[in-house]
Amino acid sequence: MESVEVGELLYGAPSPQVRLTFAQAGAREPDAPAVLLLPGLWGTAHSLAPLLHAIGRTRRAVALTYRGFEGELRVHSSAERAYEVHALVTRLGLRDVTFVGHHDGAEVALLATALLPGRVRALVLWNADRTGGHLAACRALAAAIGESTDELPQLLSDDDRLFAAARALCATRSGGAEAAEPWWKAVRMSPPGTLRSTLRKALAGSDTRLLSSVRALHEIPVLLLRSKRDPSTDESEAIAFRALCVAKGSKYVELHGAGPDGLCSHAAQASLLIDQFLRADEMREKAAPPPIVTRSEQQVELILGSLSAHQLKPICHTVGLPVPSLVGRGNDSAAAAAMVRALMSTPAFVESMRTPTVADLEEARKKAEAWREEVLSRGVAALKEARERHMANEVSQRIGLLLPSAQSIRDRLKGDLRNLSRTGLSYTPNQQLVEECEARWQNWLKEIESRESVVKIQEMCSKSL
Repeated sequence: MESVEVGELLYGAPSPQVRLTFAQAGAREPDAPAVLLLPGLWGTAHSLAPLLHAIGRTRRAVALTYRGFEGELRVHSSAERAYEVHALVTRLGLRDVTFVGHHDGAEVALLATALLPGRVRALVLWNADRTGGHLAACRALAAAIGESTDELPQLLSDDDRLFAAARALCATRSGGAEAAEPWWKAVRMSPPGTLRSTLRKALAGSDTRLLSSVRALHEIPVLLLRSKRDPSTDESEAIAFRALCVAKGSKYVELHGAGPDGLCSHAAQASLLIDQFLRADEMREKAAPPPIVTRSEQQVELILGSLSAHQLKPICHTVGLPVPSLVGRGNDSAAAAAMVRALMSTPAFVESMRTPTVADLEEARKKAEAWREEVLSRGVAALKEARERHMANEVSQRIGLLLPSAQSIRDRLKGDLRNLSRTGLSYTPNQQLVEECEARWQNWLKEIESRESVVKIQEMCSKSL
């Protein structure tokens, strides 16, 4: 295992001493094409060792261990991992690199490809799914709320904190809390899967990255591998990815005997497929200069047709277009073509296809900090309100316990006064009894005054809620 210092990561820890751990095999010439292996959620470079050494027999191979597995407690999101890949590729000077992404490592490969225009030669996506990053997104949002105060997590459940964070982030991305209020109510009533999708879009800005990744897929050949016995992927996801693999030389292969651990159990078979795929791409490059790939209406229509209405919604929302109900179902090509033309002509679409610059990333970082501050300020306000409501309820409960004793004191006072009146003027009352009656009377008055003040507090609280 090796490590290299990459400096400060834009979306990572704010430390100038960030180090990334990786393993290498095969030739290490500076200009040699390289294959970078990206594991799934819980994978490391060590878990990819069989495939690493198999590929290393014919070409340079590198396997990355994401941060969060070397003594760190935090699990990073797919977007943050993409910046780790970007940092490692830049630090090692890799060019003509091929990303091999396993499970949600495939999503990391797509995001990293959008960050490295012109440096990625091909993509190998093994059992690609779209579920990566949920756990990290939820943890990051919960941490953003919890850091405001130690007491806040005790007052709000994990579900409430999750919704509060998502609401704040999504509201700022939609142009303000007021504008997002009707839309948020619909999300609040949606199934948990919709919330997770919303969290990912709010946290990682995947509305734009989806289009950027799609653009990269038109320029880069993709080898899509799918294990038939892997329960984490299904046929619908494979069909969607196959529709995106439109670049010349793209290929889809099903490994019938491989399961979730196919990277280890079928390393030799996978290495052979990857080597044949890359050799074919190299031969095409030698035979003719690479064609200039342009985005046609048919290409964009193919992309949109492979997406579901749920996946189309954030794209259309970004560019301000209604979601066509028939796009993606293949039964109304005219509606799809009309949407494609409208989509390609919008400034938002053109802007989203642009490669992010350093200035864009810095602006995104500042926005992220502003969103976090807003979340924290809302959390503190919620904490103060909860404290006030808690105090009002506590006083009300105490008064409720005092009322029976106040009634008893009043009855006893009446009895004492009646007894005094029966004695007549010739009787000299016991001074101690008089003082005791007076004290009881004063205490009763104070308790009644306290009860009236509590009623006022409760009325104020009910008006403010």
